[in-house]
Amino acid sequence: MPNYRLPNESSLNAMVAMIIDEDAESEQHEAPEDIKASHVGVFQDAAGAVVAQCACDFELAASVGCALSMIPPNTASDMAKSGDLTDMARQNLYEVMNMFSSLFMDDNSDHLKLVEVVEAASAEEMGGDTKTVTFTLNGGKYAGGKLSFTVQ
Repeated sequence: MPNYRLPNESSLNAMVAMIIDEDAESEQHEAPEDIKASHVGVFQDAAGAVVAQCACDFELAASVGCALSMIPPNTASDMAKSGDLTDMARQNLYEVMNMFSSLFMDDNSDHLKLVEVVEAASAEEMGGDTKTVTFTLNGGKYAGGKLSFTVQ
């Protein structure tokens, strides 16, 4: 039986302060809400089963995709408006999703790994019982956006 956890506000805040900006912070929603996801990080266990996902809206994808390489915030805003990530921002989004993998695990968890980041329209639904948590991220200098984490 999988033993992955959902991130909490505190653990996500520590990570986004390190990745994006020390003023970046998240707010967890009381109940999971639907987000207009543009990208989904897909995580598998050692057996190759999809056990977790992280979905984000385009604003968040642009914000973290730019923040990791210190691409100016106005460029992230322009990407969010145009709906098009540069190759660098796309690669950076992958790296941020890879860092997010640690949010699903603790000392008692099995290992999982990021296998891909896909456009939301091509993400497969996870089977079985799942739990989801949703956050709104204020990205400090960057706009931020919404993201959700789902585990089996």
